[in-house]
Amino acid sequence: MPQRSPAVQGSDLLLALVAGAVGFIAFALIAVKLLSSYVLDEEEQSALRLLETVEQAIVEGDAILDRMNALNREECTEELLTLMRKELFLASHINEIGFVTDDHLICSTSLNQLDTPYRQQPWDFIDKAGNRLWTQASLVLFDEQISAPMAQRGNFNVVFDSNRVRNLITPPFRWQLVFVPAAGGYQHTDGQDGLYRGLGEARTAATLSTHYAEACSARYAYCAVIEADNLTLLARNIAFPLLLVVAGTGLGFGVTGMTFLGLQRRFSLANRVRRGLTSDHFYPVYQPVIDLHSQRIGGCEVLARFRDSHGELLPHEFVPEIYRQQRSWQFTVQMVGKALRELASHIAIPDSFKVNINLYPGDISSGEVRKLSIMPWITETRLKLAFEITEDQQLDSETSKESLDWLRQKGFEIAIDDFGTGYSNFSEVRDLNCTALKIDKSFITDIEHGGVRTTIVPLVIKIARELDLAVIVEGIENAEQAAIVKAMGADYGQGWHYGKPMTSAELEQLLVTSTLTL
Repeated sequence: MPQRSPAVQGSDLLLALVAGAVGFIAFALIAVKLLSSYVLDEEEQSALRLLETVEQAIVEGDAILDRMNALNREECTEELLTLMRKELFLASHINEIGFVTDDHLICSTSLNQLDTPYRQQPWDFIDKAGNRLWTQASLVLFDEQISAPMAQRGNFNVVFDSNRVRNLITPPFRWQLVFVPAAGGYQHTDGQDGLYRGLGEARTAATLSTHYAEACSARYAYCAVIEADNLTLLARNIAFPLLLVVAGTGLGFGVTGMTFLGLQRRFSLANRVRRGLTSDHFYPVYQPVIDLHSQRIGGCEVLARFRDSHGELLPHEFVPEIYRQQRSWQFTVQMVGKALRELASHIAIPDSFKVNINLYPGDISSGEVRKLSIMPWITETRLKLAFEITEDQQLDSETSKESLDWLRQKGFEIAIDDFGTGYSNFSEVRDLNCTALKIDKSFITDIEHGGVRTTIVPLVIKIARELDLAVIVEGIENAEQAAIVKAMGADYGQGWHYGKPMTSAELEQLLVTSTLTL
């Protein structure tokens, strides 16, 4: 018996597990990448919002300074304070407006007229508009000491509302606002110092420890920076790693299962047969047919076998599957071509050697067999061809009869294979104009021990004689069976008694060496 291979080998299970692990890792990497992209996008949007708020504050502060300096006031009066408070009331990003002379604060919207002018600290830098800027000016507003960004031009200054910026960014994100002069470098303006990296067009960066984004103004020399620690982000979004583990594990098991089922399907009968027809896994072997009267080898039957890297398939497994896939003609063409080329290559095989080849009834009914006339390995062969037709389907259609007539007209012999086990009867055999009957081996088993079958075989042979049909008996396994069917009048015998299916080289050797005194 040929060695059978399991549907899925141990290595295939290992492969399925590896595929599942790879699926889990791939899912985790994709999920982390998506989360990282989401965080970077969130940080970049936050930086843009922060920068947009800063730009709005700068625009508003510049406009106020322009309007106040246009008044050309040299001293603080109640009228001026009223105008300053009106500007403050209409402002969105300004907390205080002051009047300054010689670097001394004279009055402001919250402090009114100061009894003693307050000397301002030195400014930190000057922006492109000529504004003197303090990143964190020390101020007293409403009897409270505070620090806030401040800008001054001419005789007026404005104090920016830092809370509007700070309220935009919440933990775990950190932020920084920097002034970046054209000469290079940068100066810290607000937020947490030391975050700015100066990425330029890259704008975002992710490392194993942090996520970072920055946005720089096209109108002003300011950049806004957002940064967060990865562990803090995971702690903040604890549901994500849990979901990642659950979903990834499910995906891993799913990939393992699908891979395992895929391997099972790949090694299924249907797929092995399909690949076998395209990858040359089918091959012919030959069983000799003996002339019972001369005891000489008169021909052979071509039998198909299958072997691939996963083992062998038996004919009763692959033959029905070939028919189910409607690949019978493709299969027949392969077997005929391989067999005739092999047999014709052996010079010891004579030209009169008869080669019996099986045809599927469906290929006869469809008329496919007529394509035999254009196949060079048939039209050019030196061997005699006989086609055997199995009885597993009826051949009573007009197309079937026309196809069989065509085969006979081309000089091919026609034999009914496995006679007595299918649909055929002697009336149909006569109508199909056949030349031979092959009695199924089930009638020969234990024929030497008598029984009902012993009486059936002679009757079949007698009727075949009356129809001028040659009789071939299959399944002869010993000399006693051979002698019985010969005495009954059979013409040819086939079976393990004469030889098991063999290669073309073994058949040639048997022709050369055998005396066949059986």
